[in-house]
Amino acid sequence: MLFTIAFLILIVFLFVEIFRYIKVKANAFSRKEVKRAAQEQVQRITYRDPVISCDYCGGKIDTTKFTACPQCGAPFDNDEEWKTRHNVVPENFIDKSTDEVISLREQKALEESKRILKNIKRTLWVLGAMILIVIIIGISSSSKSSIGGAYRSSEKLKDGSYYKYSKLDYEVDGDGVIYDYDDVKISVTGFYKKEYDYVQDRGAVAVEFVVENNRDEDIKLNLSCNSYNGISSNSTYIFIYDTFKKNSKSVFYEEIREVPDYKLSEVVFDEIKVRNTDYSYEKIPYEPAFVRTNAVMKSGEVDLEECKLVYSNDKVEVYAKPVVLTHDAYRLFVKNISDKDFYIENKDIKIDNMLVDSTGLYKCFVPAWYTLRVNYFYAYGGDEYKDLTGKNVSFNLEFNCTEEPSASFQTGYIDISKSLFEED
Repeated sequence: MLFTIAFLILIVFLFVEIFRYIKVKANAFSRKEVKRAAQEQVQRITYRDPVISCDYCGGKIDTTKFTACPQCGAPFDNDEEWKTRHNVVPENFIDKSTDEVISLREQKALEESKRILKNIKRTLWVLGAMILIVIIIGISSSSKSSIGGAYRSSEKLKDGSYYKYSKLDYEVDGDGVIYDYDDVKISVTGFYKKEYDYVQDRGAVAVEFVVENNRDEDIKLNLSCNSYNGISSNSTYIFIYDTFKKNSKSVFYEEIREVPDYKLSEVVFDEIKVRNTDYSYEKIPYEPAFVRTNAVMKSGEVDLEECKLVYSNDKVEVYAKPVVLTHDAYRLFVKNISDKDFYIENKDIKIDNMLVDSTGLYKCFVPAWYTLRVNYFYAYGGDEYKDLTGKNVSFNLEFNCTEEPSASFQTGYIDISKSLFEED
């Protein structure tokens, strides 16, 4: 508060000094004004002593009363004393007086403006330092928040203008605990429907989490979910990266969107990582966590219509079909027909036997009997999307099994016929 008041006072002072500076610079007399002042000064000098001596008789003449000598009647218009005293206003004298007055005035204005300008510069330096302090504090606060200064705490579901929440009629099988190590427990405890008036068959389900941090230090939780109801995605349905205060219990919610019939029979958390804020402690469970419910739902099969089977073995089946957006891409479906969990990734694509980078498929988790859906898988390189139409395209998929490394394998380069992108 005091900092803000001081800042505002300095701003006001700065504007006052700027106004004074402009006023001082503009307050010098114009040459006409100074010349008038010089003439008035000369006039005062001229009539300072009006009495002169007559050149003819030596008598005294008061020039304010007489136009000639009162004793001898001689004129005094050519009197040297008169001319010296009264002809002191020639242009050269006025110009000289004018220049002197201007010079003195400008010197005074220059000294005053220098002093004010010095104050302005000092004020600007102080204001600049104050602004810099605010920026540093802001950056420091932001950095502190990113490593534990901002905590996630308990929250409540709030109905909005176009939706409301209601508790779903299915529950978690068991205790719902997905992580329980070193005085930190994470549980899934409930599901809530986000109801819309205009949506009936699918929508968002709010998953209720409880995080109990009984450690004497803050923790950072990194949690993700990319699989539920038999379908995996190359993007996450839930992603949490938050800090939780020491010795605390927090209840909060995360939404999974577009859930068919709002029913979750199984939710899979492919990554859970807990660490402290200075990285001296970290715990990552070896296996993913599965939460099952008593919800009755339809099959999690995907629609493979118009897709082409491009690879298969006793563990997986790979389907593909072309998708033309602003650039050529593929839609991929990888069915895991084994009892092993896999992490699937692709690093490059061959286009007419030339390697280019690929995007859309990087370390995607696919549990046993799940199907991975990759909406857009495309080639990218040299700051542009690659044209795939009418070209020979192939890619290599890597399947890594952490529970049984010997089950890991690669497909080798799968040759996708150019006919996928040719028009009928």
